Amino acid sequence: MTTTASSTEPGTTRIATSADGTPIAYEVTGSGPALVLVDGAGVYDAVPQPTLVVAGGKSPAYLQNAQAAVAAALPDGRLETLHGQTHMIKAKVTAPVVAAHLLATPTAEGDAS
Repeated sequence: MTTTASSTEPGTTRIATSADGTPIAYEVTGSGPALVLVDGAGVYDAVPQPTLVVAGGKSPAYLQNAQAAVAAALPDGRLETLHGQTHMIKAKVTAPVVAAHLLATPTAEGDAS
């Protein structure tokens, strides 16, 4: 991956290029890994399905911010924060949330299954 801007000032937007030539916009956050900007990138625009994004409430702020940005960028995205969980969310906590999301999601015929 290569970058086209050299500023490391927090709040600076930079562009990186992936191995296949895809440009990736990201923001220098000042701590932790960079937050990939998904708004306007068109990455999630074509996802028609209701999409659940799960975050751990005890995860570092930069991870929670990234998960919130992904949920906001999805046309039908929803963020669910699991309080008391870190980024390594336990399956017994995640499973009921995912099951509820899937049961509430309409099928192709428009009915909830």
